[in-house]
Amino acid sequence: MRFLNQIGRLALVALFTKSCRGRVNGRQAQGEEEHQDHDHRELEDPIWIGERMYTSVTEFQKTGHRCGNPNPNPKDIEINNAIAEEWMKKHGDRRRLQNDIVIPVHFHVITDGNKGRVTDTQISDSVTVLNDSFAGYGFQFVLSSKTSTNNAAWYNSQDEIGMKAALRVGGAADLNVWTNTADSYLGFATFPEWYQGNPTGDGVVIVSGSVPGGSSAPYNLGKTLVHEVGHWIGLYHTFQGGCQGTGDKVSDTPAEASPASGCPVGRDTCSGGGPDPVTNYMDYSNDACMDEFTNGQ
Repeated sequence: MRFLNQIGRLALVALFTKSCRGRVNGRQAQGEEEHQDHDHRELEDPIWIGERMYTSVTEFQKTGHRCGNPNPNPKDIEINNAIAEEWMKKHGDRRRLQNDIVIPVHFHVITDGNKGRVTDTQISDSVTVLNDSFAGYGFQFVLSSKTSTNNAAWYNSQDEIGMKAALRVGGAADLNVWTNTADSYLGFATFPEWYQGNPTGDGVVIVSGSVPGGSSAPYNLGKTLVHEVGHWIGLYHTFQGGCQGTGDKVSDTPAEASPASGCPVGRDTCSGGGPDPVTNYMDYSNDACMDEFTNGQ
């Protein structure tokens, strides 16, 4: 399972020696007709992403700014796989364990003194969405600390290095989350294999409007954080590699030619393997559409 890459991250720093349980989680997908009707209405709605307003969701989708993570290069993939394989050699295929791995969450809200505010309730709800989405996979996210900083440069994504250096806490097993304009993306994250070379930069950045109840509908149910944490623990986009090759390196994730927009349930862009995984957290669908990981992930 790709989640074992996070276990490798923890094992390398001698913090945890547990693995995750693999079973698909999340609510049952809604009916295709309901999805498509709701999807059509949302596509014509204006949307705010950070400091920029798009005239419609469709316009935003054309920018490709659902996620700022680049496709991993071959070296990243090699290191990521090596981490998982090393853990498996030491501990065996012990995926079903009695206790969850507890991941401390440190939430850093960045504002310009006025814009970008995130309430305590929205922070708590964000962690709840994380736990609901990862329930059954052996992870428990616990809010450990939260900060609020007024800094216009940090809020406008003009000094990410300085922001992270000043605020990041904990080690490789601590999840640091920053909210700001996210450089006009909904979010971006670091992969586990990047930690050793740049521990200060480790973590997740999301646009403040993507938290539950935020201003970035239809991406305001907290699923951007789930998507980016997926990257943080070693998962790739479902559409990586398109219809060719090994895609996201997960055998039970159907190949997908391109990112999904809205919630096109039943879309099938690659021959063989089944319909596109548009309800998967690692696709680009709207928040209401995302509700599952695969067993392989």
